[in-house]
Amino acid sequence: MLSRFLCIVAAFASVEAISFKLDPGSTRCLRQELTNGTFVKGDFKASVVEKQSVQIEIKDDYGRSAYTKENADSGKIAYVADNAGVYETCFTSKVDSGAEMKMHEITVDLKSGVEANEYDAVKEAENLAPLELAIRRMEELAESIAKDMGSMKQREANMRNTNESTNARVLYFSVVSMMCLVGLAIWQVYYLKSYFKSKKLI
Repeated sequence: MLSRFLCIVAAFASVEAISFKLDPGSTRCLRQELTNGTFVKGDFKASVVEKQSVQIEIKDDYGRSAYTKENADSGKIAYVADNAGVYETCFTSKVDSGAEMKMHEITVDLKSGVEANEYDAVKEAENLAPLELAIRRMEELAESIAKDMGSMKQREANMRNTNESTNARVLYFSVVSMMCLVGLAIWQVYYLKSYFKSKKLI
């Protein structure tokens, strides 16, 4: 039963590399929501096209760059999320004059949180048995899920507070608007009454 559960956890945690085509002069982005302090690492590879290059840039919700690399044919990505939010990993095709305008083949494999940990190194350093290593991975995965749940609850609370504040402002604005309309109606009545009296119509 335990071994079956470990297999399920391992299957759930594993993530396949993503491959896609990048048109000349275009940009494609991968989005990933991260919590504060999450470690992200990965590998990437871009097909080589003469007189064309690929730029990689990773930005947070505020547009701040977490990672940038020019002429990125292949290599590794590693950074730590300084803020909670959605991070964009963008691949941009740079085209020089006289280029053949061919598409790039991009392959990227990003891992974050628990999946970014080097479990093989941990196994060798601490001399752990396969079952012990799997249990360690389960514990860290559970902690990561609990952290994500806490972050989700905090965002829900923030959204609820924002909604309540917005509703209060809408109610206040509605009351003020109604008072203005009533005041305007009363003023119109007095104005018309004074006008008709001045014209001796009433």
